[in-house]
Amino acid sequence: MTRIHHPLIIWGMKKTTLILFFIFAAFTAKADYKTYKFDNYDFITELVYTELEVYGPEKLLVVFDIDRTLLETVNCLPGPTSITNGFLLFEERVRRCNGDLTSPVATALVNELKNSNVSVMALTARRSAILEATLSQLEKRLVVDEGEPTGEVSFTFETAPSYTEEAQVIDFKALGIFDIDLTVKKRVAMAGGGNKGVALQAFLKHHKNLTGEEFSRIIFIDDDRRNIRNLEAAYESTKEFISIVHYTEFSK
Repeated sequence: MTRIHHPLIIWGMKKTTLILFFIFAAFTAKADYKTYKFDNYDFITELVYTELEVYGPEKLLVVFDIDRTLLETVNCLPGPTSITNGFLLFEERVRRCNGDLTSPVATALVNELKNSNVSVMALTARRSAILEATLSQLEKRLVVDEGEPTGEVSFTFETAPSYTEEAQVIDFKALGIFDIDLTVKKRVAMAGGGNKGVALQAFLKHHKNLTGEEFSRIIFIDDDRRNIRNLEAAYESTKEFISIVHYTEFSK
């Protein structure tokens, strides 16, 4: 079984390496965002804890993509299937199959952030039709090593802003900046294939309207190049300051 390294230990061991990334980003950033490209969770952990030290837990929001960022969906459907549509096949896997962790460090990082009272959430392109299946997969059906379910490993986001146990549909059309609704439960947000850059901006606007609170720093972690580009475009001319992490270990 893969050994889980404590995020604080990882941060201390590789702080010098991360400082070099910050120096590079400072000279190359031309907008209000910075983009990093990491192929493992050690570097992501270093970045998160460095920014936590700078901004503090109350002003930091860490947003995770799900597929190929937190987990890989296992194809456990038995034998030939009549489901030929790509979306339907994927959704059937989510409902019926386990998910492999991309890294055991990912669960350790999320848990450490929650223990430090840092707001964490997930923003996925999955459709709202599989919200409950997605929550079940994240909370109950994760696998550490192939064929070895633990029953103890899960992703939950209780410290996230305006957390609720009930599903909410946020009408972004009313905010004038998004063309579809976002379904959110337990701070897992389902974008239904929408532009994640715009979706994140709209979610933060909704949160500010609801609570009056704003974050000083956002870290968004995603494997998909399209989502990275959309995030960069959304934040190019804004005052919000965001670190965008392109996680490439399982990118397709």
